[in-house]
Amino acid sequence: MFGKKKSVAGLDIGSSSIKMVELEGKLNNLNLVSLGFENLPGDTIIDGQIMELNVVSDVIQSVCTNHQVNATNVVTGVSGHSVILKNIVLPPMSKDELEESIDWHAEEHIPYDLADVSLDYQVTAETEDSTNVLIAACKRERIDNIKQAIQLAGKTPVVIDVDTFALQNCYEVNYTPTEDDVVTLLNIGASTMNVNIVKGTRSLLPATSPLAAASSQTYCSEAWGSTFSRPKPSNAASPMQSRALKKNLSSL
Repeated sequence: MFGKKKSVAGLDIGSSSIKMVELEGKLNNLNLVSLGFENLPGDTIIDGQIMELNVVSDVIQSVCTNHQVNATNVVTGVSGHSVILKNIVLPPMSKDELEESIDWHAEEHIPYDLADVSLDYQVTAETEDSTNVLIAACKRERIDNIKQAIQLAGKTPVVIDVDTFALQNCYEVNYTPTEDDVVTLLNIGASTMNVNIVKGTRSLLPATSPLAAASSQTYCSEAWGSTFSRPKPSNAASPMQSRALKKNLSSL
C-alpha cells in the first residue's frame, strides 16, 4: 500500500466526528504528514449507519482541505451492530473443505441472509480434534454506504477493515506480543465500545458494547449536574504533538 513517495489517508467515521490522518513512507519508516478532525451534526450517523451521506462527505472534504490531507487513497474501518464477529469450533478439516463449507457453518451464527453480507474468516488454531475459526461479517449496505461517502468526497477507498482488528494490528506491530501475553484492547467511541481480548496474536473474545463515552457523559451529567460540550478542533496539531506522533510512528 505504501509505495515510493506515496501516501495513504486513514479515516475514522465516528458517530460524532470525522478523524483523518495522512501517512507516507514504508512500513518500518512511516512519517506523519497531517492529521485533523471535525465534528458531525447530531443524528448524522445512527447505530453506525450514515443517515446523511452528503453531510459526511462534505465534512470529509472539509477535514482534507483544512488539515492538508492530500492523499487520494483512503483506509477506513467498520464497527457496530452491523458487524458480526464470532469464534467457532469446527471438526478437523482441510483448507479446501473449510472454504467449501464456511458459508454453511457461518449462517448458523449470522443473523442476516448471507447474500446480504460480506464474509471473511481466518483459522486461529488447529488440533487433531478441532479447527478454530474466526468469522467476520458485515452487511454489504453498510460497506457500500461508507464507500459512497468516501467517493463523494473525491477519495478512493482501498481498504475497509474491521475496527476491532485494525486496533489489534496496531497492537501487534508496536508491541510484538509473545504467545502467552493476554491483553484487553478497548476502542471507546462516542456511542459504542469495541472490546477485544487477545492472547498473543489470537483474538479470543471480540465484542461490541453500547456502553461508551456518551453513556459516561450522561452518567456524570446526572450525578454532578454538569454539562459537556464537544471540543473545538484546532486547524493543526501543535509542533510538540507532531514530533511525538512522528516518534511513535517511527516504531512501526
